[in-house]
Amino acid sequence: MCGIMGDTCFGRSKPEKNKITEMFELLQVRGNDASGFAFIRSGELAVHKAPVRSSELIKGNEWKNLDLHDTLIAHTRLKTQGTELDNLTNRHLFKNAGDICCSQQYYERRC
Repeated sequence: MCGIMGDTCFGRSKPEKNKITEMFELLQVRGNDASGFAFIRSGELAVHKAPVRSSELIKGNEWKNLDLHDTLIAHTRLKTQGTELDNLTNRHLFKNAGDICCSQQYYERRC
């Protein structure tokens, strides 16, 4: 079981970080072995994943210092295969800018 959430700004200048943070923390019920988030900054994809619960990830500097952008995606993971210590199995985020929301394992099997 895993959880995926996203926010895209339509008509707002930026997402409200306190609401996004609350949503990300609540998403933990869908998976508590690993979490991560991704966004586009200056035309480049920025991804942060870690083998920790989302409630722990939001306490870290990567989240605290995050200046939210127009679009953000986040995930939580409950391990069913592999280990949460291997980011290749924490797969619900981007592999690179051309593989939006494409599972790393799916991508490697299909491409």
